[in-house]
Amino acid sequence: MRFLIFFAIVIFGFFAIWISPNLYREDDSDLFFSDHMIGLKNYAIYELGVSGDPKNVIIGQDNFMFLGERHMNAYSRYANKKDETALLDKFFTAANSLHRISQSHNLPILVNIVPSKGSIYSEKLPSFLRNEEVPYYYVIDALSKLQNPRFFTNRNALIEQKEDGHVYHAWDSHWNAKGAYVGYENLMTEINSHTSLEITSTTIGTFEYEVLPYSGDLSRMLKLNHLPKIIQNHLLPYGPTIKNTYIKKDLDVFQSIIDNNSFKIERDSIVGKKMHRLGTNHQSILTHTPSALNKVNLLWFTDSFGTNMSPFMHETFVNVAQIHPRYLTNLSQMKAITEEFRPELIVITLAERHSLEIVSRIAEIIEQGIEQTSSSCRYNEMNMHTATFSNLATSDYSVFDALNNDPHILLNINVDCLTPAVRVHIQSEKSDIIKLYHAKAGEKFLEDRARNIPLKKGWNDVYIEFPTDVTQLRIDPVMTKGSFRISTISLIGADAVTAEY
Repeated sequence: MRFLIFFAIVIFGFFAIWISPNLYREDDSDLFFSDHMIGLKNYAIYELGVSGDPKNVIIGQDNFMFLGERHMNAYSRYANKKDETALLDKFFTAANSLHRISQSHNLPILVNIVPSKGSIYSEKLPSFLRNEEVPYYYVIDALSKLQNPRFFTNRNALIEQKEDGHVYHAWDSHWNAKGAYVGYENLMTEINSHTSLEITSTTIGTFEYEVLPYSGDLSRMLKLNHLPKIIQNHLLPYGPTIKNTYIKKDLDVFQSIIDNNSFKIERDSIVGKKMHRLGTNHQSILTHTPSALNKVNLLWFTDSFGTNMSPFMHETFVNVAQIHPRYLTNLSQMKAITEEFRPELIVITLAERHSLEIVSRIAEIIEQGIEQTSSSCRYNEMNMHTATFSNLATSDYSVFDALNNDPHILLNINVDCLTPAVRVHIQSEKSDIIKLYHAKAGEKFLEDRARNIPLKKGWNDVYIEFPTDVTQLRIDPVMTKGSFRISTISLIGADAVTAEY
């Protein structure tokens, strides 16, 4: 029966080959119908080991698909026929730029080159590409001898782990959750080995597999997702898929979306109590995870390979700026990120296939943008358990009750930054106002030095700069009696010496 269905599809598929070019119309219904026809055609010849769109997708061995020439110069690059001398020169220039940034700002930088699927599963490539080396691997090997920036690839770790189960999707160009976790563990090892940071990493236990029909970005390029359900459910190849894709942990994660066009930051939508993949649809985001394992700010440039890696990263670092490099195009964007964020660690995670081009662009933008901000500005999160509050009551240092209309916190600080600031993450039950006073030693808090910031109902991320000669801050979280919640109060470029009323 299966043979008869397949034979019918082959006949219909070849009919689709003949007719599909004539189905493209301005009309949406004809275009929709053509996707079905193209899917049938591509499935019919896929079963014969042929790609219906070889510029986008290459058919390999054992049901594996790979990106085609249009996406990664698969024919020319893997066959060592593409002259990349100019790109390699730019790559070395970028490495020198990152080294200058790292040295002058005492800022650790790691560049993680994620192998393309063909580099991990070279035995699955079609015979005319199999076992060919990507010609610029010798560059990564040479750069890996640098301590800062640290260049490295996950290739060996992934090849070792693939023996215990797939680390990349068969019909997708990306690594799966297991591959991403292998990459994450590799990155944590590199950070702890090559920087002074001592990073605690997360563990997730054993990955579970389930057998499902293959799907992914490569199958979508061939329009196989438009096949009738009976074909998808009964004729498409089945394979192992990671079951526990996400970390099942009880975490609050706050996400701010960065508009890729205007670079406007839309504040604080809560992702939820369970960690999910972040950064899909090529978005650039800022996240804040109060209960993260490390109070370190990470500036993370990553492409689509960062999506499956994001749950581990956002559980590990308290603040993450996850930036898609395709949309980081000018100096003002980089300056906005560094002024808003004050990174303590920079990680660049890029797919092997376009790392030569994009590392150069990132290095140029970072070098220009970060020079205009003070690299000594660092977050120092207050310990809410040791702070003393005036006219405030709390049982868990998370939910507070304002006992009257004048609740406040007094901070004595030492400023060591050109642009110090305070950042308060606060949830208000209603519209209100948060107020910040500042004063020098021996001075009083005066109203003409106060800053009033409106609070909306819900979560607010309040960021207020103050002069460098300030030694005292007073924060009035709300102006009315009632309940509110504070997840963190962070001082940027200042040390919290005492907190008292």
